[in-house]
Amino acid sequence: MLKKHLSNPVLILLMLLLSVNVLFCFLPYLGNLAPGIFHSKFLQPIGFKFECLRPYLRHVRKAGYYTYPSLAQQRKNLYIMKDFGEAQYVVSPTIFDFERPWDYEYVVFLLYDGRNSEAFMIPQDYKVLISSQNQVFLLKKVSS
Repeated sequence: MLKKHLSNPVLILLMLLLSVNVLFCFLPYLGNLAPGIFHSKFLQPIGFKFECLRPYLRHVRKAGYYTYPSLAQQRKNLYIMKDFGEAQYVVSPTIFDFERPWDYEYVVFLLYDGRNSEAFMIPQDYKVLISSQNQVFLLKKVSS
């Protein structure tokens, strides 16, 4: 009788999908048990690289958003737009403006080509408030 049920392709497919679902449900917990083995960038939550901005932008209504290369020129680059959406999601209700980023007290500055921030001309009226390992910088306008 068991042999009859195991030959049913629909049942085999359902069992396979259930097994994969269970595996992916428990994979993050396995990562906590053995971090070196199960560590993967695909298991990181959405917007993890922008979490460092949350405490600083908690009460900020609007902020600038600048990338190098410039986001205004790279709107068709899905990788850059994905990061913009993730940053917007993580620090909501703060609204980012990438058209005129230097009009605001705070500016989120991202680098995509792997260089350090010293290689770029940050306007003199801004200072780096925080920098992360993910090439995310928060700039704050220096009061004159």
